[in-house]
This record gives sequence, C-alpha cells and structure tokens, in this order.
Amino acid sequence: MTGTQKLDSWKPQPPPPKDECQATIQLINEIMMSYKARGHEQVMLLQIYLEYKKRVAEKKTLGTWTYPVRGKRTIDRMVNRAADPRWYESEKPKLVAVTAGVYMVNPELFSVGESKTP
Repeated sequence: MTGTQKLDSWKPQPPPPKDECQATIQLINEIMMSYKARGHEQVMLLQIYLEYKKRVAEKKTLGTWTYPVRGKRTIDRMVNRAADPRWYESEKPKLVAVTAGVYMVNPELFSVGESKTP
C-alpha cells in the first residue's frame, strides 16, 4: 500500500508566506512562554490553537495582525516547525515535542552549565 489515494486534481495545501510563518511561530513561542510562566510545562496542540485564536483576535482588533486567521491544522504545522531544528540557523528550537500532540518550552534554553569543582 502506498498511502492515501488521491484524485488527479488533488494538490497539497501550500504553507503560508514566509513572513506570516515567522510571525506565527513567534506568536506560538510567546504563547508557550506564557504557559510556562503560569506553571504549565506541557501544552496540548488544542490549547495552543485556542490561545492563538484568542491572541490573533486581539491583535486584529488593535490592527497589529494583518494575516488571516488560520485553521487548527495549519497552526499544528507551525507548532511542529517551531520545534524543528531545521528552521533555526544558529539557535536552538524554542519548543520540543513531549509526545504526539504535546509540546513544551525547550528545557535546554534554561539549562546552565554543569558546575565543575576541582
């Protein structure tokens, strides 16, 4: 078996434009840091999406978000990107996957070097 059978007319959904992807990933990172600050180490994709919708609605009201409100599947993919080291040139990913559909802020961002005593 080779996977899902598709009609000849089927085309994959393209990702949002690069600037929108960057803004969305930045917003996702802010959402995750907010959850961490409130004591939530692990966050489910649905929680991230609901917070994304809330924040984008606020930003649209203020005129600071010019992009369309994206659906859950698109935001799920953006969360995956935020946890993928291939999308970072010189820094560590801000998020890591804990298990399927659950993410947390990358603990390596907060680790301090091991103390070395002679």
